[in-house]
Amino acid sequence: MPSAFTESEDFDMDTFAEDRSFDEVQSLLHYAHFIPRTRGFTTQHVDTHWPGHTFNGLVELFTSAGLLTLVSPLGALIHESGGVQEGNDLTNFRRILFNDMIEWAVEWPDGSWTKPPL
Repeated sequence: MPSAFTESEDFDMDTFAEDRSFDEVQSLLHYAHFIPRTRGFTTQHVDTHWPGHTFNGLVELFTSAGLLTLVSPLGALIHESGGVQEGNDLTNFRRILFNDMIEWAVEWPDGSWTKPPL
């Protein structure tokens, strides 16, 4: 489970290579459905807007960060509150900062932050 912390608590935002907004992640997840995935649209979107990453790697990151809890075999994403996510119902957050699956931090709407457990 991610741990909570405050921005002033031993936290340097400049150490993260990526700083992505809720809207950017939501846009990516519009490509989670099996049709764009099987037709290459998802890979094209990731290559253009998320260079150096893969769709599956990003989904794993978002899952470990608590934004998504399950990926179904059909490509629908299930978010933390239990609803089906196909690009329109992502768990709300302000932004996610990350380098990889191990180094990330999420800012939530109330200004609180979470990061991976030590």
